[in-house]
Amino acid sequence: MRLFNALCLTAVVTLSACSTLQIPKEVLIPVSVSCVKEIPIKGYFLTHDELKALNAPDYVLQVTAEYLKYESYTGELEAVLAGCK
Repeated sequence: MRLFNALCLTAVVTLSACSTLQIPKEVLIPVSVSCVKEIPIKGYFLTHDELKALNAPDYVLQVTAEYLKYESYTGELEAVLAGCK
């Protein structure tokens, strides 16, 4: 009889612990967010074969123009990436 009472008491205590109401808690989880809003568009650059096909004056003009496009693109890209610090 004592064993039965002990088992019943254990069952009641165990079941009553399961029925307690738990209040939900707010948990903040860090989420990485990209610091880059918009990536600058990279212009078209001639390939080595296309540059080889040009004569000397056109080659110099094209390389100079591409250098200026490249400088502009890298300037924009560095400005965007500087915002990530």
